[in-house]
Amino acid sequence: MSLDTIFRRINYTFSSVGDQYLYAALRNVQHEHTIQEQLIGKIEQDQSFRNRLSSILATLGRSDNNDSSKYIFQKDKMVQYAPYNKLYILLSLIPLISIGAFFINPYIGIFGILASLTLNISKSTLFLSSHKQHFNDLFYAIKVIDSSTEIDRLTKNHHKQLNNIKGIKLLSYFMVDDNYNEGNIGIVMMNAIKQAFIIDYHLYHYLTSQLSQSKDEYEYHWLNVATHDLNYSVALWRKQLNTYSIPTHDSEHLIIKNGIHPLLQNPVPNNFTFDNSVLLTGSNASGKSTFMKMIATNIILSEGLHTSLSESMSYPKGAVFTSMNLADSIEDGDSYFISEVKSIREIIDDISSVKKAYIFIDEILRGTNTIERISSAQAILSYFHEQPHVTLCAATHDIELTELLNDKFQFYYFKEHLIEKNEVKFDYKIRQGVTNTSNAIELMRIHDFPQSIYEQATNNLLNIKSLNTSKTKQSL
Repeated sequence: MSLDTIFRRINYTFSSVGDQYLYAALRNVQHEHTIQEQLIGKIEQDQSFRNRLSSILATLGRSDNNDSSKYIFQKDKMVQYAPYNKLYILLSLIPLISIGAFFINPYIGIFGILASLTLNISKSTLFLSSHKQHFNDLFYAIKVIDSSTEIDRLTKNHHKQLNNIKGIKLLSYFMVDDNYNEGNIGIVMMNAIKQAFIIDYHLYHYLTSQLSQSKDEYEYHWLNVATHDLNYSVALWRKQLNTYSIPTHDSEHLIIKNGIHPLLQNPVPNNFTFDNSVLLTGSNASGKSTFMKMIATNIILSEGLHTSLSESMSYPKGAVFTSMNLADSIEDGDSYFISEVKSIREIIDDISSVKKAYIFIDEILRGTNTIERISSAQAILSYFHEQPHVTLCAATHDIELTELLNDKFQFYYFKEHLIEKNEVKFDYKIRQGVTNTSNAIELMRIHDFPQSIYEQATNNLLNIKSLNTSKTKQSL
């Protein structure tokens, strides 16, 4: 499906939060009402609003390997990872106690000060080093709150912050890193004091605890930023498109007009009404796989980003399941056929949890022998066809399947044109019916295979075609 490539192509987000939310949108795991056409319209039409919003989001920016969403979705795991050790309170007090002891016994006081400072600086350095990524996440989470507050001011959304969140923002100013403030004597001295009393340890645990206790409040701020960044990204992406439409859901089945695939430079648009199970046939490279990916991708983009690369599209909302672009796995010990079996088995399991499923299977079971492939493919495709909530599209080179599924499926095909005996051209337009052409042998000739191979293959093909295909049906 190349979703990762599509993600990179359409990603115009400013922040790590928007980046994560866009990825979630393509995987259809985001919250409802993520795409807001009214907000997109304001971004497109109001330059002052657009400039101010882009400034807020750009100031937040990106942070490498950042996971600011963990304070929403991984609360329990986060708390278990770094429990608070109350012994650190005693370690933080020892330097102060040693200073007091100095006035009673200078030798004991000096020893206590030096020993406690050495221990505390060592502990603080070790903690900061081992929790560097967690500090980055915490810093970024606080920036998310600040950015959300700025967005609320911009949109005149009067959201009342909890005291916990206000306290987090205030205390966060003490968690500065002198690595980003080289030459600032005040910052260097403050960090030295923090190390002497292990202040960062206490601040970190207090702030993460407050974020955990304010999960709903933080989730509001995170989603506020994510939603605005995502909608801004969609607005920018739509500006780059020659054609797009806002999908509707007022039809009983999928209808797409002049649909195209987002990754093709010169796409050929196709119209299609997806009102029954479909079996695609056609020669190699004629467009079967690309067509299925076009339909599946437009459903995903419509579900997640409320955008279809088409003149118009209407469909019942649903989840997309695919078995395409599979490969064998040396590490897992899986052959190509085993990978196919596992992929289709996962689809069988997963479709039970959704109200509507769109299934796309490319060259079903091509990793096994002809007789078993046709036998199994007919059974699998019939099973999916009989599920009332499933809309199925599959592609095959096995024309025999069209005879076995004739009373259940609709058939469409793509064709090629042989030009001057040395070039195969495709128009990539879908047609109703079953293909009556093939090009594998001609492609071998065009690519300069030895003439003897070409002639023998041609003779073999003529002999095989003369056989009664009913033998295949009788063996089932």
